Amino acid sequence: MAELVLELAASAAGPFTAVPALAVAGERLTWVPVPLLAALGVAPTRTRRLGGPGGTEADRGVVWLTLRLQGRTADALVVAGDAGTGVVVGSAALEAFSLMVDPDSGGLAPMPEIEE
Repeated sequence: MAELVLELAASAAGPFTAVPALAVAGERLTWVPVPLLAALGVAPTRTRRLGGPGGTEADRGVVWLTLRLQGRTADALVVAGDAGTGVVVGSAALEAFSLMVDPDSGGLAPMPEIEE
């Protein structure tokens, strides 16, 4: 798990809002609480069925946001999280920045290059 500052915006034109976030190894998707989405002026545009603990499933709202991390910008599909929860950055968003959670240090690290 890596603590970081992630910047979020409704589009690449901004404005961007900096928020504390956790990059969690093993989490594929990025979660942003509904109140923060509302503050950015966005709302979920569709739903996606996601698995939960104990084999449960639930429909969750999703929306595309523009993310900025370490000076680089990428678009990512984010899941609308519950009020009172924090921002969680999943591997799909980290991969857009060519980053991963380092399993040894717990911090962010460049993704290894794939040899062809």
